[in-house]
Order: sequence, then structure tokens, then C-alpha cells
Amino acid sequence: MVPRRNAGDWDPSGRSIPRSVVERIERYGSNGTDLDFQQIAVTADDVRGERLVAHEANAADSDFKRFREECLREGLDPYSAVEVEALSPGVLRRRLDSAIEGLVQDVHQWNILARAEDRGPSSNRRENHGVATDLRRHAVAGHAGPAMAHQKRVEQDGNCQTEGRSAHCIGEAA
Repeated sequence: MVPRRNAGDWDPSGRSIPRSVVERIERYGSNGTDLDFQQIAVTADDVRGERLVAHEANAADSDFKRFREECLREGLDPYSAVEVEALSPGVLRRRLDSAIEGLVQDVHQWNILARAEDRGPSSNRRENHGVATDLRRHAVAGHAGPAMAHQKRVEQDGNCQTEGRSAHCIGEAA
């Protein structure tokens, strides 16, 4: 199973993206690829529980019928849409970090690469934005990947910690 994380709008088009990707892979040959989509932002719980800026959903959108059905199953107004930008940057960043960290299988290797990236020449970091950004870009489908381009980490007591908009080392086993 191939994990995919989606940060997308809660509107007819945004909710159709994961479904469309799966349908296209099945149509053109999946070669046994099974995708596991998880919506990390904007979720039904976000729309239900947050005080997010909303706008009217486009009822003329070709995906509106499915969106309407999904909203009604979730107990939400199908004529209300929320853009991913309505979430605070901090909330979105935490969700992206959590989603990526959940996919890391070798925490020790991740932390070694993160530290090496920090110690490398600054020109190399500017050119490729590092392993963490590449992982972030590939782990999360949707709007947010490129927004996290500039990375900066601080090493303290042998562990990396976040500073600003950084991807970061994650807890190593003692």
C-alpha cells in the first residue's frame, strides 16, 4: 500500500482529487499499486468544529453531486466550502509534520540525514532544499508541499529541534 496524504480544499473539486487519482491509476494500469489516501487538511472535523472562513460551494461543479452526498453523510452543509488556506499556518504545519513523521520507517537514518543536511554548504541547501522538503513534497499531495521550502534546524543535546518553518529531526529511541 502506497501512503498518500492530501491537504486540499473542502469543496467539490478539492474533495474529488484523491478519488480522481485512484480512478486514473486503475484506468491506466496500477501495476498492483494500492493507494492509501488520508485527508490531513481540510477535514470534515475541521469544517464541523473550527471557525473557518467559508464561501459558497460551486453547485455547477461537475463534482458537486458527490460532494453534496459526502457533506450530507458528514452532517455538513453542502453549499459551504472551505479553502485549505483558512487553516492557520501552525495547524497546517503540525499536521504535515505529523503525517511525514508517521511515514518515516528509519528514524535514526532520518536524523542522520537531517544533521548532515544542516552541516553541508549553504549553497547546496538553497539549491535542493534538502531531504526533508523532498519527503514533505512527496508525502503530501495538494497545496502545502512547496510552501515549506525553506528549512532551518537547530541541534541541541544531540537531538534536532524545530525553529521557524523547519522540518526537523524526530525522536530517536534511547
